[in-house]
Amino acid sequence: MGSRRQIIFGLVLVGLGVAWLLNNAGVISVNLGYIVRTYWPVVFIIWGLDLVIEATGRNGSSRTSDFVNAGILLVIGLLFLSRTTELLYFNWSIIWRSLFPVILILIGWSLVSSVAFPGGGHWAILSGLERRQRGWKLESGSYGAIMGAVEMDATVADIPEGETRLDLFALMGGVDIVVPADVTVQCRGTALLGGIQFFKEEAGGIIATIDSTCPGTPGSAKRLVITARAIMGAVEIRRG
Repeated sequence: MGSRRQIIFGLVLVGLGVAWLLNNAGVISVNLGYIVRTYWPVVFIIWGLDLVIEATGRNGSSRTSDFVNAGILLVIGLLFLSRTTELLYFNWSIIWRSLFPVILILIGWSLVSSVAFPGGGHWAILSGLERRQRGWKLESGSYGAIMGAVEMDATVADIPEGETRLDLFALMGGVDIVVPADVTVQCRGTALLGGIQFFKEEAGGIIATIDSTCPGTPGSAKRLVITARAIMGAVEIRRG
């Protein structure tokens, strides 16, 4: 939690504590139970707005994933708030019955599919994984970020001739890969409450897909085939 967010939530707790104390002392008469029951979704809205502020000062996948996560938090907060204030009724059971099974299927498939790659799986879980050192070898493999970030700079990597296959997965996190101009890149991906940015193309929303190819320098035999999945997160592929 960022320091700004920590201060905001701290002040909210202090305010509630003071109001509770004054209410018990008979100084004021406030229905704290009603306030909490009605306006607790504001927490999600504050969290989302804070992520937007943080994302404006960042670059790469962390910036994109913050914007995506902020949008999700804002939508959730506004929907819950509209229901608790009785402005709008939204049946969340419809979402839960379909969303969670799909998420489990995609997570499970990502774990299973990563075994099929010769390079194995590389995961950043609540952490960061970087491939930026000059001369690192880009091989077929899978890279996943679960509430974390994976950043790869392929412009300084040793990329073999022929086809290299990558499986990229982001769950409430971000995967960012920079590729050199001489490599042809093909991307097929699915985003669920997340986003995939493939050079100048973007796919995002509740459910979105992308299937596109960006040619490299004529005469180059290097080809990168990417399968991307983003669940409440972001995958970004861009030129260096």
